[in-house]
Amino acid sequence: MIRLLGEPDRPWLEGISGLSWNLLQIQCLLRAYGFGYDFLRFYGDLERETVLSVLNGSASLWAGDAASWEELAEFLPFAAHTVVAERPLRLEGWRHTQGKGYILCAPPARRAAADSSLEEAFRILSQVFTESIHPGTYAQWYTELSHRVRHGVSRVYTLEGACAGIAYGLWDGWLGITQLAVLRERRGQGLARRLLAHMAAELQPEKGLLLLSQDEHSNQFYEHLGFHPYTEWHCCQL
Repeated sequence: MIRLLGEPDRPWLEGISGLSWNLLQIQCLLRAYGFGYDFLRFYGDLERETVLSVLNGSASLWAGDAASWEELAEFLPFAAHTVVAERPLRLEGWRHTQGKGYILCAPPARRAAADSSLEEAFRILSQVFTESIHPGTYAQWYTELSHRVRHGVSRVYTLEGACAGIAYGLWDGWLGITQLAVLRERRGQGLARRLLAHMAAELQPEKGLLLLSQDEHSNQFYEHLGFHPYTEWHCCQL
């Protein structure tokens, strides 16, 4: 049965491992915030290998082979308005989209002259991801990201005022990346490749890099950088 998780469940939650962006995100949120916040809750079913984080109504779901998808379909509409999972979800009345998960196992280890300004990163990202990152989202974006940065979970990188990347967190040997963007007028100059190399050299993930791609244009960009598809991800929104 899915229930609200608390401090006694931390060893179980931290002990889960595997190649999963959602699991990495859940565990990094746990490390940054812990339990007890109203805007962030963790739910799970230990026997059925199911866990999800719900941050401001947006859920990230990891479910093992024993998960009950029937129970999840009943539970999720009460817990969140957006759900991202690594398996298809059958939620009636929700808008369904999907994308690809990418992996880069051996990023080059070479440092660049990168900066770590959140304001500069937002300026760059908001010019590339205009639908999801714009002035109206700045307060929430800055508040949540700066908290993770202060707690040593996430890192922000910019390069030459034209390339930005967010290292969401490092867990179980994997480094999760949420955004990687280059301003249009500076594309084709190797900035993204240099920034990835700097992130890998500084954070030293043992297994590689993980990220989620939302559209075909992003797919081509990441594949050009050496990433390979490893899974699909599915998003449901009310």
